[in-house]
Amino acid sequence: MKHIRFSEDVVPLGEFKAQASRILRQLNETNRPVLITQNGKPAAILITAEEFDRLNQLDLQAETIERSPATDQDLAHRILAEDT
Repeated sequence: MKHIRFSEDVVPLGEFKAQASRILRQLNETNRPVLITQNGKPAAILITAEEFDRLNQLDLQAETIERSPATDQDLAHRILAEDT
């Protein structure tokens, strides 16, 4: 996942509501997450559906590694590290 650029990717909730289409277009063009704030505090992170799927797949792989016998964990960690 790319890093958030605070000068470009932090959006107050009101601005997000008013400009959701533009912000979603930007999200898909840059593939950078968007931090949505509420009352000046971080409230949510918006990512693309593809990035969500990728992170979800990594989470599933990590769960598989945790359930693997100890002898297989080193190999599983190496495989997971290659995917990232």
